[in-house]
Amino acid sequence: MNTSTVNTIYLIRHGENVANVTGEFSYKRVDYSLTSKGVLQAAQTATYLCERHIDAIYSSPLKRARETAEAIAHPHNLSVDILEEFREVNVGDLEQAEPTAANWDIHNAIIAQWYHGKLDVRFPNGENFLELIERSKNGLRTATQGRQGQVIVIAGHAGIFTAIVSAICGPESLPIIRQTRKHNCSITEIEVTTSDQDVTGKLVEWAACAHLSGEAASFIAPVPEFTSEKNEGKTATAH
Repeated sequence: MNTSTVNTIYLIRHGENVANVTGEFSYKRVDYSLTSKGVLQAAQTATYLCERHIDAIYSSPLKRARETAEAIAHPHNLSVDILEEFREVNVGDLEQAEPTAANWDIHNAIIAQWYHGKLDVRFPNGENFLELIERSKNGLRTATQGRQGQVIVIAGHAGIFTAIVSAICGPESLPIIRQTRKHNCSITEIEVTTSDQDVTGKLVEWAACAHLSGEAASFIAPVPEFTSEKNEGKTATAH
């Protein structure tokens, strides 16, 4: 008999790291810790969430996400479980490339094709949208296994969070996803239903950042400003 579970998940983008400042592609080889601003953002997020009940905390293996998760976990006396499935989008050969305007335009052209339904288009020696969503759903299955009605925090990345929310929360989620800036340490709340057959979601709140103040609230563009404005979907990813 197939059973389904329903849980609340907070998807929390990591705090600022060096790659946000330099515009470097950062999937696996490039792996920076939080900047001082990122530490402040993580601390303010932890303070905001400290009075909320949280049952479990998971993180991408990348330092920027793990350090953000650890800050949030500390007031709750919770450990942080690492899930490889929530690593940032695999941009393949681009991670070896300089963060030039031309290379970012290659990146954004692929994202734009995903938005136009060409889901099998992949980054050179990287992944396509279908593979990204499959690993994301596997991560959500792992995070919710044996849980019902619980609150789960996942610290990760703007690119993969944008993809998974757009995939599981339906087309009605797309306008707000495309129109809202994704701050470092912004919080997205989704209600996730997990079964053997599928993972579906309901978007409750996207990329909330009112808990950030002062320097922590200063926005840094997720894509370097020299990137061509003509590419659609350019806000879909950030490292």
